Formats: sequence, C-alpha cells, structure tokens
Amino acid sequence: MWNKYIKNKIIMMNKNIKNSVPYENFINVTSKEISYVLGFLWADGYLRLPYNVSTKINSKDSIDIKTVFDKTGEWTNYSYKKYDKRTNKNYDTFIITTSNRNLVDFLIENDYDKKSKISPDKILSKIPEEYKSYFFRGYSDGDGCFYNYKNNQQYIIASTYEQDWVFMKNIFKKLNIFYTIKRSKIITKKGKNSNSSQIRITNKNDVDLFGDYIYNNDINFDNIGLLRKYEKYTNIKNIITKRIIYWTDEDLNFLKDNYNKLSNNKIALFLNKTKYSVDVKSSRLKLKNKKS
Repeated sequence: MWNKYIKNKIIMMNKNIKNSVPYENFINVTSKEISYVLGFLWADGYLRLPYNVSTKINSKDSIDIKTVFDKTGEWTNYSYKKYDKRTNKNYDTFIITTSNRNLVDFLIENDYDKKSKISPDKILSKIPEEYKSYFFRGYSDGDGCFYNYKNNQQYIIASTYEQDWVFMKNIFKKLNIFYTIKRSKIITKKGKNSNSSQIRITNKNDVDLFGDYIYNNDINFDNIGLLRKYEKYTNIKNIITKRIIYWTDEDLNFLKDNYNKLSNNKIALFLNKTKYSVDVKSSRLKLKNKKS
C-alpha cells in the first residue's frame, strides 16, 4: 500500500538505505532511547508483514526523531514531497523504516498490530521502571499535545474510538492526576464515519505533573524526542495562574459531581480556584461531605 502511495505521490525522494537494527536491544530494554522508540512506534508505527516496521512523520520533526532512532540501530530513512491539490502546495514527509522480521515478530507478540484498540500492557511489562517515562514521552510525541491558550492549559491524547486507555489511566492514577475521557461518533458531510476518543487533562497543576514525569523534572532538555513539545510543557509550567473568582454553571456541576470523589484541594486545582472558595461554595450548596 505504501509503495503504491509513494509511486503516485512522490515528486522528490532522497533515500538513505540501511538495514541493521539489532532486535535484541528491543527484547531487553537497556536504554532510554529504546524505550522512547517503543513508545513512539505505539503511537505512530506501522507494520507491513512479514518483515517491515516504519513510521511516517512531518519533515520539521525529522531531525529530533531521527536522532533518537539512530541511537537504536541503522534505520533506513527517506523524504519525499507530496502534492496537495486542495492547497496547491508540496508537503515534505519523512519516513524511518527497517526490514527486520525478528523485530516485527517481537512487536506483534507485544500487540503492536492491535495498538489502535488495546492497552500496551505487554510491552510496558518488559520495560524497566527507570525507563518507562521515556515510553510515555515517545507516545506523547506521537499522539499527545500540550495546549495553552489564554487561561486554559490542557494535555490531550487523541486516538481511535475503540482505544483502551487503561495504560494512561494507570499512569495518571499513579501520579494522582485527574483526567476525562471523551468518545465521539461523527458522520462527515460525505457520509463517512469519523469516530475518535480522547483522554484529557484540563488543569494546569496536573498538566505540570505529567510533564514533570515524562521529562523527569529536567531543567535542560536531554535531546530525546521533540524539543518543540518540551518547550510547550515548560511554557505551561512557567505560567503563574490567576485564580478565577466567579463560578459558572459548569463549575458548579463539576463541584456537585465530584465533591464526594475528590478532595476540595483537588477540586480547587481543577477549577483554578482557591480551596477556601470551594469550601465556601460547597457549604452554601449544603453538600454533604462523605470523604474520609
């Protein structure tokens, strides 16, 4: 499928053909880079049976991503320009790939052929604890987004409608991060289904916590992954938020729905208010405190 696509769309191609990616390094994860690549492939990797694994990325990200892949073996890489009739422009695309049946077999054994629907529990069980944050960094670089607009800081991962979010739920629970999951079924104007799901962090404090985890609280970037996403995280972390005094109907509904599930301090952080404000509002609403 890719060969046909490339044949029809390529205007320019510059190949750097290599074929030496030691699959043993992936079976026994002993480096940050291997863990990162496994996470990135879970987000944006493609398997072509019986022996090819690839990822397709925007050329502007190619240097950062290629640098990490190169530390795990000699991958083939090439770029091409794709013409888009709608915009009348050529777009650069970068491919990183290898023909390695043993590596493909290993990835299939660990559910990479089913990654759009299930949780990567098998591969995570094989990654030492000290390297797991790099798996989530790679996954974040592939499918995640740090978002900052005015007084709204969020972190979002988008995937298929059927995506099993257990692995993200587990890491958020471990970090004591509050999250929401949204699944959408949309029919486009052309009558096609456009189904998706998102897992989302919607308060600055928890966005900071997740960023701290995947970047290991580093002051300086360690050059493993996308610098632009690290900079978005640090920009959010450096924001000093002004607490919002007024209460919207949405704020009140969140307070009522979560009063017996979350601490008042956690609710305050989520709503960007002071704990005192939450205490007063819950008292005026006569909410019964059933928290231990």
